[in-house]
Amino acid sequence: MNSPGFFKFLSTAIVLVSLGLQTYSQRIQYSRQNFKMPFADATKLVANISGLHHVLSFTFDEKPSIHIYDDKLQLVSKKEIQFKFQQRLLAQVIPFKDYYFLYIHQSGQPKHDFWRIDAQGNAVDVSENFQRIIDTTFKKNVNTLQLVNRGNQLFVLVNTYYKEIEKSIYTVVHIDKNLSTVSTRKIVFPLKSFEGLRQVTMFGENLIILKTSGDSTGYSLQLIKANLNTGKLLMNDFSGNSSPYTNVGFRYIAEDSSFLIYSLVRGAVFISKLDTALNFRMPVVLVKNRLANRSGSNYFFLPGNEQQCINMSSGIQRAPRTTSRMQNSQVRYTFDGVASYNNSFQRFGESAELYADRMYREGVPVLSNRYDYDNYRTSGSYRTSSAPDPPLCFSVLDKQLALLRDSLVVNGKSTPNVHPTSAQNITLHNKSYLLFTQSFTPKKQGLLLVQANGNDELQISDLMVNDNFEYLLSELQPVNNDYVIIPFRHKREMGLVKITMEK
Repeated sequence: MNSPGFFKFLSTAIVLVSLGLQTYSQRIQYSRQNFKMPFADATKLVANISGLHHVLSFTFDEKPSIHIYDDKLQLVSKKEIQFKFQQRLLAQVIPFKDYYFLYIHQSGQPKHDFWRIDAQGNAVDVSENFQRIIDTTFKKNVNTLQLVNRGNQLFVLVNTYYKEIEKSIYTVVHIDKNLSTVSTRKIVFPLKSFEGLRQVTMFGENLIILKTSGDSTGYSLQLIKANLNTGKLLMNDFSGNSSPYTNVGFRYIAEDSSFLIYSLVRGAVFISKLDTALNFRMPVVLVKNRLANRSGSNYFFLPGNEQQCINMSSGIQRAPRTTSRMQNSQVRYTFDGVASYNNSFQRFGESAELYADRMYREGVPVLSNRYDYDNYRTSGSYRTSSAPDPPLCFSVLDKQLALLRDSLVVNGKSTPNVHPTSAQNITLHNKSYLLFTQSFTPKKQGLLLVQANGNDELQISDLMVNDNFEYLLSELQPVNNDYVIIPFRHKREMGLVKITMEK
């Protein structure tokens, strides 16, 4: 086990600020030891299981390994799960306080593997009991399960669509920790062939269902609240639109007990709020983003004691293509140059640098050339790929959800390349942050933090992490609303980094 040089235990308070007057600091701590491993087909992080952090590594035709770190990021042990996979694999972790369940389903196989793993990494195969629940509850073979921890209770959600009656049935099975069925409840709701389910979430004793539809009569967006005890449905329908709803989503806002609904429609951001009875708490607002046509990714910071950030990306993105055997992982990515935004700026007929200069002259705040990163740590220049990612737009909204300000981050050959597909939205101490990976050279990678500060001003910070490492932001885990844990890779080693936000 080797330590990453002087990054063995690193804390830093370095911040670079753009368009903001408020200064924030980050403490960055690396694991005291890394562990050696071949390039895994997938990695999953399970943070804060009785204060311990587990890194699960899956490699084809090998037993999955569990490397366990303590709260000081000291590597304390390694365990193996007595299992090997031979097909494409879907894996899901359902964490609890002192243990977690690992659900594994191989593509095309009727068997559903289920493991209970404690904080010390001891894995118990409980597949037989779990399979019995699936076989006795459902008449058809089940390929897709949604497993959730709701109120420290385990629930299995399965959706079955019946085309002939244009209805969908959600079956919700409550299972105790010994894998015995506590209850089975069903929700029936209308679903036509031209409608699509976009999001389903358990909320207390209810299912909250978001669906969209579109046919010759127009497009609509519908939120359904289904009571699991009575089967009663409450609905609110946003209909009569001549354009489709895309990038739709909703979330619950505890601050005012409301559901925030958002979508892209007709080139604008559609936002509304409903109360828990699905009555309007705030009417529909359409936010016109003046920079939408000049960027590939758009992010909106909303005000409130529980600050929210929503990703309303549109346009052409530099999309990742995975060769992984596992459907849940973002590893072994290659990038398709054909879909790389037409060489990024040919759309504008100019280079990234000329585009950024023109935007500045037109009065658009541009965060390109936002810092020189100590002149790239004495190297003198950045060396990003020949096809940078498209620009990123960040916007701040006021309490009436009107646009306060927006800014562009433009990727070019003379600036770090910020990857929009890596974006992770995290909330610590009721404050929302966006975290991205950024490339300085093909082999040098860093992290970029974007936030709206207390003055509703945009702030961008380069986190001074070790740029030799590859950071797996898809596996980022917040812990106790205080900090985040992120796995990283370096050559044939893997470790963890802890990032704490401080004001």
